[in-house]
Amino acid sequence: MIIIRAVVFIFLALFGDLDSNRASAGNKGWLAFGDIRGYLAPCGCDPRTDLGGVERLASFIGAIRRRNSDVDVIHLGNSLHTDDSLKSQTVLDALREIKPTISLLNRTEYNYLKQKKQWQPPAVRPWILSHLPQHHPLAAWVDESFETPTSIYLGYVHGLDDIPMWGTDIQQRFQKQLTLNGSQKQKVLLFAGPDSVLHAVVASKIFDLIISSSSIELTQKPNQLEKEEPGRLLRIQKVYSVPSFGQGALLGGGLETDPLLCKRDSKPLTRDHKLFQLSLGCSIFHWLNRDYDNKNVLTSVMAKYRQQVEHNYRQLVKERKKLLINSQFVGSKACQGCHQTEYQRWTESQHSKAFGTLVEKKSDRDPNCVGCHVLGFDQPGGFVDQETTAHFEHVQCENCHGPRKKHLANPFTQDKTSSPSQGAFSTCVSCHHPPHSSHFQLKEYWQKIKH
Repeated sequence: MIIIRAVVFIFLALFGDLDSNRASAGNKGWLAFGDIRGYLAPCGCDPRTDLGGVERLASFIGAIRRRNSDVDVIHLGNSLHTDDSLKSQTVLDALREIKPTISLLNRTEYNYLKQKKQWQPPAVRPWILSHLPQHHPLAAWVDESFETPTSIYLGYVHGLDDIPMWGTDIQQRFQKQLTLNGSQKQKVLLFAGPDSVLHAVVASKIFDLIISSSSIELTQKPNQLEKEEPGRLLRIQKVYSVPSFGQGALLGGGLETDPLLCKRDSKPLTRDHKLFQLSLGCSIFHWLNRDYDNKNVLTSVMAKYRQQVEHNYRQLVKERKKLLINSQFVGSKACQGCHQTEYQRWTESQHSKAFGTLVEKKSDRDPNCVGCHVLGFDQPGGFVDQETTAHFEHVQCENCHGPRKKHLANPFTQDKTSSPSQGAFSTCVSCHHPPHSSHFQLKEYWQKIKH
């Protein structure tokens, strides 16, 4: 399927009568991003998935604007976290500084406003949603259309509560809006919805260019497959979706042949990636890797976020300290006396150094990261903080074998530790999963710590 999509892409890019990635009007270029979903930064645990993050996004867009101040920066929305208000607010703060030309008010933004019962969108203007009923509370704050010197933009999001869905009425409404604003400008739709609706929109033939939000489920975790298999981002005909989780950007209007961008993407990772390259090593997709690490962007935004994360962590520490009195954990050092060979094997593994990687990245007070680098952070009596429970740092014996306090007190009557070969491997995949560990293979990794 990926190969078929790649072949279709090449045919359309070379011979299609409408090139959706090279805007005919003005040729000033555009870049589209979105679907950040509160994914503020990659954890950095796995180089293969070390993509995206709002700081890299701001750095990339800043570099583009310095070269081309007229570029349209298009935000496809779905950038808020589904259940973390702090991350959602931080994304909004970042967007205020990035200042996209236009933003689609997508599902996560709509749900965010609905939950707050406050229909005034965040101050990242302009937001667009072109099929709102006139009586809807959002109608006073969200634009029906948006124009630049070369293009007119409309926005459609399928399946929102109390919002009409695609049909004859919406199509006629869109046609009227496009007609009122003149026929010389490029007609662009920012789209979010299923393939069935997208087919109908394409069949209407009223848009010159359709840019899609990511079609993957909001509950899905980020992975590396889009970069290695860009055919996944080709939806139908010449409609592409932006990379999910803000891992990259979709380029068009001539921007995809900018020598600066072609130089960075001149070494594709796979055969499928090569098929999606344009001439001279250029690509319609651009990935936000470590080349865009820049701590001089969004400094106040990220400082505010990290300050709040540390505050939340301190509050959590206060509560967890109370649970230490009844802790059933003992730490790997207590296992050494009877299990010397196994203990030595552990000290030679990466598990015994796991917490150190967080310290290096200054993430050792981020609850989102700590759990997979210490003992028992998700259980009463487990790791609290570096000062109180240093003996519970790193991934230890009891992470897999369970609390051993009773076993230590009486090893002859306590049930023996379960063997991973008998089913305890389920613990591994609680942390070894994309995007943290995309290469994880049970048989291969077990050999590194087998005991």
